[in-house]
Amino acid sequence: MDVNKIKLNPSDLNRDILVPIDMKWDFMGRGDTVDTYLQTVIDEYTGVPKDYELSRFSKSYQVNGGTSVTYNFNFWNIDTVSYQNTYVIPGKFNAYQLYYETNPVKKSFFKMDAYDSPNPSNQRIMFSIILAYRQTKITEIKSYNDRDYEVKKPTFLLDFVGEREGYFVYFFEDQEITNVTDFYVSAKFFSGLDGQYTKFTTTPQTSFGNNIFSVPNDVFYYRLSLNYSDKTYKLYNDYTNSNSEINVLDWYEYVNP
Repeated sequence: MDVNKIKLNPSDLNRDILVPIDMKWDFMGRGDTVDTYLQTVIDEYTGVPKDYELSRFSKSYQVNGGTSVTYNFNFWNIDTVSYQNTYVIPGKFNAYQLYYETNPVKKSFFKMDAYDSPNPSNQRIMFSIILAYRQTKITEIKSYNDRDYEVKKPTFLLDFVGEREGYFVYFFEDQEITNVTDFYVSAKFFSGLDGQYTKFTTTPQTSFGNNIFSVPNDVFYYRLSLNYSDKTYKLYNDYTNSNSEINVLDWYEYVNP
């Protein structure tokens, strides 16, 4: 039997299926916001961790002097009215005390403080270097009660090899903690005899003529500049010549009026 075959092409029908889903966006992301706020509060009270690792800086190389640095401390001798690079002067020590390193000698030391500014009104100490009598290898012959003694001088020759204590500078690796790279170094001597501190200048007071008690503030500091790229430091005397690097630091006792 013949049957008519009819094929329908529903090309005009909508094939999309709509599924009703209740979606409310008001509360989306609120959990993340709360977590962020909690972390902010925790950071405010506990602080954000910082890297307080220290880097070691050594003296930069110079053609004359290599990598060494020398500190010469000169005391004022009231008898000779001059500066002398020795501990054996009136008011300090005698040769016997130095030779046997008596307690006052052991308790005495030089202290160099590095500040972030040469202005005393707003400066902060960033680090210090201590130099004690026992460290130096440079000696001289001094007499006491008709006997000669070989005693040490207040001169410190520091380098990679030999005497290293006080040679390296240790400061923060992370410059975000503090971006200070220039430091202003002053010097003091603590006497184990009387417990008093003595300040030093980079230029003799006698060079100021009649105004020896009115000296510029700059003469109390040498400048130490850190180089983070090669982990070295350079030394300058801004009072005499701020552009010339030095490796010998001469200190002169400051005499109060």
